[in-house]
Amino acid sequence: MKDNIEAAYSKRSKRWKLIFLMLIIIMFVTVIVALNIGYAPISFSEILSILGKQIPGLNEFIVPSAFSQTNEAIIMQIRLPRILSGVIIGAGLATSGVLYQGVFRNPMADPYVLGVSAGASVGAGFAILFGSGLSVLGFPIVPTTAFIAALITVFVVYNISKVGSRVPEMTLLLSGIAITIFLAAIFQIMQVLAPNTKLHSLVFWSIG
Repeated sequence: MKDNIEAAYSKRSKRWKLIFLMLIIIMFVTVIVALNIGYAPISFSEILSILGKQIPGLNEFIVPSAFSQTNEAIIMQIRLPRILSGVIIGAGLATSGVLYQGVFRNPMADPYVLGVSAGASVGAGFAILFGSGLSVLGFPIVPTTAFIAALITVFVVYNISKVGSRVPEMTLLLSGIAITIFLAAIFQIMQVLAPNTKLHSLVFWSIG
């Protein structure tokens, strides 16, 4: 029986390792294809040469005439940073999704469960209405305020969900839903009362 369990675990582990390797390859191919998309046409051979030049040990085999300095600037300073930002943000969202689902033991769990999205919307709404264009320590005020409001919302939901020293999952879930509805109503009031010049920004934020 023990041997069967170990064999099944080993088989499942090998399968997930293979899947992980395939996903890494798919991500790399996706990044290369994304680097090719844009107003300036840059061939895949040029893209690979530009990337290869940045890798120590491999750059010795790259011929300098294989690409232009203009295309190198477009790839390294414009396209690649944006694509890598998307990869990192996507990985962060996937990780947070796994944490939500693990905590609530529910594959349908999402940021709306604890009111995080609603809190961020309200924070961003206040920044758009009363502080648009300002910055906090060099960071744009809208995303900064949204992040702070989301943290405060989680703190509030967690504390009102406490039963003694415990935080039951069902109580946490119900508290999060109640706070989400309350904050969503506040955000809708903001949209109703906002001047036309600010309304577009509020709607734009709400649709992501």
